[in-house]
Amino acid sequence: KDKVSLANEAFLFLKLQDVKRIPRLYWAGIYEKSYAMVTELMGKDFGSYLKIYNSFSLKTTFMIGIQMLECIEQIHSKGIIHRDIKPENIMIGKGENKDTLYLVDFGISKAFLDKDGNHIQFRENKNFVGTTRFASIAAHEGKEVCRKDDLESLGYVLIYLLKGALPWQNLNFSNSHKAAKVGNMKRIIILEELCKGLPNEFQKFMEYQKRMKFTDSPNMIYLKELLFHGLKSINEEMDNVWDWAAPLKIDVSK
Repeated sequence: KDKVSLANEAFLFLKLQDVKRIPRLYWAGIYEKSYAMVTELMGKDFGSYLKIYNSFSLKTTFMIGIQMLECIEQIHSKGIIHRDIKPENIMIGKGENKDTLYLVDFGISKAFLDKDGNHIQFRENKNFVGTTRFASIAAHEGKEVCRKDDLESLGYVLIYLLKGALPWQNLNFSNSHKAAKVGNMKRIIILEELCKGLPNEFQKFMEYQKRMKFTDSPNMIYLKELLFHGLKSINEEMDNVWDWAAPLKIDVSK
């Protein structure tokens, strides 16, 4: 199973090599009886930063959202959906690419266009795919996921980065019922509650992806302009001055 997954990931990496925010693939094949893949070395992932900072500022989150929309747009242009967008799969580059964000881990990614360029058919009774905390409602319902679901996952990630938590985490669900329970919470929560305390750009982002149909192509111009407007509304600009670039403030009074 792992061999098949990694071989699929290497194949998708090859298709995405001209996408700016995808690590370079240097080699893939059999090494000492195991399938291996060698890619460009990345910096930290956002999961690591969140262990230090707990949450991110509005400026950093808006900038993350804009870069990730650009990345997702390019991936979709290659006929591929990621299906597992989460903080641990967003990484910082190194050296001259230290301000570039990268999307990694295409082990469960999938082509949404067939060899003739036709969109895959809508199906139900599919196995759950993704990470419970950030997966789309359709994934929880066993439906075929598509481009809109990558946007839904990104929306959950951005809200999580700002708030440091989502309403459905840290609840006492058994593992066998967790995905279903979390999916139900995502279905019934109103966006005003999910986005409470955040600039209205985030609620508009989530409202937009909810209106999308299965085969719709996202209006990335609208979504990027939405986040750029949010950045401007707090008197900031896309200058790549991230939270982690500033000295970490530690409260020594406690």
